[in-house]
Amino acid sequence: MKVALIGCGTIAKTHLDVLKHLGHSVTALCDRNEDKAKKLCREFGLNCDVYTDYKVMLDKAKPDSVHVCTPHYEHAEMSVAALERGINVLCEKPVCINDEQYAQLKEAAEKSSAKIGICFQNRYLETNEKLKSLCETEGAKGIFAAVPWARDVNYYTETDWRGRLKTEGGGVMMNQAIHTLDLTLWMLGEPVAVTGSVSNNHLKGVIDEEDTAEIYIEFKSGAKATFYATTANAFNTPVIISLSTEKGLYTAVGNKVYDGTGCPVAVNEKTDIIAKDYWGNGHLHLIRDFYDHVARGEDFPVDVVEAYKAVKTALELYASFGTRREIDFSKLQ
Repeated sequence: MKVALIGCGTIAKTHLDVLKHLGHSVTALCDRNEDKAKKLCREFGLNCDVYTDYKVMLDKAKPDSVHVCTPHYEHAEMSVAALERGINVLCEKPVCINDEQYAQLKEAAEKSSAKIGICFQNRYLETNEKLKSLCETEGAKGIFAAVPWARDVNYYTETDWRGRLKTEGGGVMMNQAIHTLDLTLWMLGEPVAVTGSVSNNHLKGVIDEEDTAEIYIEFKSGAKATFYATTANAFNTPVIISLSTEKGLYTAVGNKVYDGTGCPVAVNEKTDIIAKDYWGNGHLHLIRDFYDHVARGEDFPVDVVEAYKAVKTALELYASFGTRREIDFSKLQ
């Protein structure tokens, strides 16, 4: 499989690690900053072409698939360009940042012969798989989730797109906490309403979006979720997901799931190229599964429609301002 990669920032290294591990041939890298792309080539010992224009790369390199690892606002545009050329796409989250981009990307995916997948890699961790299974076997009543992370001024000022609503699409909910929001929807099913609020508590004058969010989600099944996320924490704490079922209470913290008595009932023993407990380390498993689906000619389960559910929920939160916002996911189909 000939693979190309667009965007040579931090997450690109994870993708290259995994691709090397899986034995795929990286034939091209693209970044507006040519020096950054060349440096990444040297770091990974790649003998591949470097481009500064992604469309030129797609046309000249003609990869079988492309990994989109660029700033959020570029995900849809670049994915559409690849799909229109019949090139498979694995895109980092979020799949896009507004309804208009979603409509364009959904149409391109439906018309293309190629496959597309979105990186919600935490679905592949054994702890989260256990919670999902418990939802199905014991009947989910609700979830409490918390994402208490730390991001300082330097994190936002080292790039020209983070911290800007126009280019990032949102703050903590659209960037850091969207993984846990995706897990909540994956476990509890279709939401029908969202109520919540966002605020900027520690980065006023630095970012024009939220660093803290609280959200209440009502589900079609009758289940409920409460959610808290912040990047104003003093340090990066493992994500907490506490699940209540008809039969018990279970809490996932880091690499373990505990029952109501504090006994471990699941341990994440999957290894990955990276391993940050507070972040999630499922890229290897997701990327492997994506290419397995491509090889079989099957659609990847985390496709454009599936991945946009978390984005749409976050967008409704932004529009909430403490008022109840109804959601109809049937309109995404």
